[in-house]
Amino acid sequence: MRAPQEEINALVQQTERILDSVLCEQLRKVQQKQETILKEILEVEFLRDHIPLLRLQQQHMLKEQQRLDAALQRMQIRPPTPQLLPQQQQQQQQQKQQQQQQPVKPFPLKCLADVGSHCYLPAVMNDASRLLVSVGFNFYVEMDLNTAEAFLKKKKEVLKG
Repeated sequence: MRAPQEEINALVQQTERILDSVLCEQLRKVQQKQETILKEILEVEFLRDHIPLLRLQQQHMLKEQQRLDAALQRMQIRPPTPQLLPQQQQQQQQQKQQQQQQPVKPFPLKCLADVGSHCYLPAVMNDASRLLVSVGFNFYVEMDLNTAEAFLKKKKEVLKG
């Protein structure tokens, strides 16, 4: 018969092996899942932070187009808009209000695209007013900026919860 101290040592060694083989492996898997979720949260926050920049660029492009149109009219390259009657002016104001509520025209955006292994190539997005957003399981949905921002906010809450 073994001495009680030897039995205790054997039991401790067996327990240590179980901890090393099973629990450490489970801990490693949990840490990998946590790291994956944190990376996804960072990607969501990154995209969400860039949506206001896209809006700002849209507004800038629209103002620039209006400024160029006005300059061309002043140079008489583009014919001036005719004088309107008060009734026509009201209609024109209503049309402008409706246009402001509608999404801004598509505008090109120059950017760098990651082609893998942190290698970037210049790219041009023809319409930056809409984004392809990953909804999971390698599915992407095309959304306008407002919808994408709301979706990303909810996705971040789900990932954190």
